[in-house]
Amino acid sequence: MSTSPKVLVVEDEPLSAKTLLLMLRSNNYDAVHASFVDQARAILNDSEDLMLVIMDLWLPVTESDASEKKPTMNAGLALAEEIDGDHRNLPIKFITGYTEFVNISSLEAIKNFDGFHTKPLSTHDILDNVQQAFKRWKPATKGLASGK
Repeated sequence: MSTSPKVLVVEDEPLSAKTLLLMLRSNNYDAVHASFVDQARAILNDSEDLMLVIMDLWLPVTESDASEKKPTMNAGLALAEEIDGDHRNLPIKFITGYTEFVNISSLEAIKNFDGFHTKPLSTHDILDNVQQAFKRWKPATKGLASGK
């Protein structure tokens, strides 16, 4: 088992996912990746040691949706609400390339909301904010219920 802080990256765009994973891993974080909501749920259910979620707002729900490139904003927010409701106190950082569609008040309604970043991603900003999140949050352990 790794002693490095474990971060779940939920991102369907391959280049953004690869960039985030490389950024985190090269700075001694144990980063795991999900490309769609159902895959993220499985990781959340199986990983008691997660300490942070960095996720895109626009996500496909299923593997089929991912292969057809059918992300929706509602899927990302719904997953965040599920994470919020599982009582794990897991901070959530959002990333998006579609800032014109972001309703900040809907993000702030997520109690574990810990900010959002716009694409393209800045290595310095992401790493600084990840470190700050670990200082602010104390995750508890509990699995995520299956999809709603």
